Amino acid sequence: MDEKQMKSGARILFLLCFIVYTASYVGRKVYSACLPDIMPELGIDKDFGGYIATGFLAVYGAGQLISGIIGDKVSPKQMLFTGLLGQGITVFMMGAANNKIFMLIVWCLSGAFSSMLWSPLIRALAEWLPRSRQSAAGMNIAATIPVGQVMSYLITGTTLKVSGWHASFYACGIILIVCSFVWFFGIRSIKGYLTGIAGYKLVHDAADENAAGNKAPVPAKKISLVSCIFTCGLLCAIGGIFTNGALINGIGEWVPTYVTDTFNVSASTASTVSTIMPIIGLSGAYIAGLIDKKVTKNEYASSAVMFAAAFVSLGCLVLFGNRNMILAIILIAISNSAMLGANNMILTFMPLRFGKVGRASSVTGFLDACSYAASALSTAVFGVLAKTGGWERTTAIWVMIAALGLAVCLIGIRPWKKGIARLEA
Repeated sequence: MDEKQMKSGARILFLLCFIVYTASYVGRKVYSACLPDIMPELGIDKDFGGYIATGFLAVYGAGQLISGIIGDKVSPKQMLFTGLLGQGITVFMMGAANNKIFMLIVWCLSGAFSSMLWSPLIRALAEWLPRSRQSAAGMNIAATIPVGQVMSYLITGTTLKVSGWHASFYACGIILIVCSFVWFFGIRSIKGYLTGIAGYKLVHDAADENAAGNKAPVPAKKISLVSCIFTCGLLCAIGGIFTNGALINGIGEWVPTYVTDTFNVSASTASTVSTIMPIIGLSGAYIAGLIDKKVTKNEYASSAVMFAAAFVSLGCLVLFGNRNMILAIILIAISNSAMLGANNMILTFMPLRFGKVGRASSVTGFLDACSYAASALSTAVFGVLAKTGGWERTTAIWVMIAALGLAVCLIGIRPWKKGIARLEA
């Protein structure tokens, strides 16, 4: 395979991965957007509506661990097609729901299929892209989250006005199903690239390392997931992703309520704030990636910088945020952006390093499961704190969590250096 074929195949591969995960987020966000209209029609109260969302997260988190392990044994070709097709079918089925029990079961199934995507996608990037292209891919793949969220808001906003919430699920389901076949036929179109990439990586990755004065990489034997966790510096990543999950998702769920309660604005204003948060947050992934590439060259150190930024911004939110809504929004946006950067370091860049030992998928699944466990727990806890202690106490807890994440990442820097050396040996 020559250089031209490699570049063309790598671009198509990344584009296909981008389409898959963007589509997945379109499907994941449609429920929350439609919930206000679903509840009165199906007689669902807020508590049960929350149970449905929690069911998705619980199944998704558990499924991440299972899918991560399976993803190291089954090709990403099959995993990504099956996961996205299944998610598309379940999203479409939600449009036909006529009672809350049916909706709960189907949305949990959607969580199971959704969990089949991220881990094998990271394995695909780790094993099917040359090392020289993985850093850029790791930064750019983070854009799938805000792009998918914004697309979901636009699609549901339009269909809700025109035809109602049933049409929103039908439209998003069809998009996911179509995108699953885009992956299926697209990946078949680069069969020659996938066949030749292993040999290309062996030659060119070695040349790149030699040019940099490093030891040339050689094929490595697989090591177990347990060994990866305890001997390659991943223990602190568990604490890092727990605190990150609590901040990036736990806070994200409560931003509209915080804005409404603190500044006495309308729900539509608070909703608009929630819509623009993912767009602002995207910069964090690129900033963290540049810091990692140009300065730290260590994912824990890069994450520590991001946690420090979140600590400062949330601290300012506690001290000054309640004085001005725009200031509060900016401070929360900075924290959200920083946490997306740390999230990308821990859930994308760190697992990519395990591609050489055949554990990119299982490491990703394990860490993502930890992240969503923290997300589910923090979402509930923050709600109770806000109700019983007010937002001042709750935001103070956010600052403490950011400080804990910073400490954990600083502790992890040295063990990770040793872990990298072992992976590259």
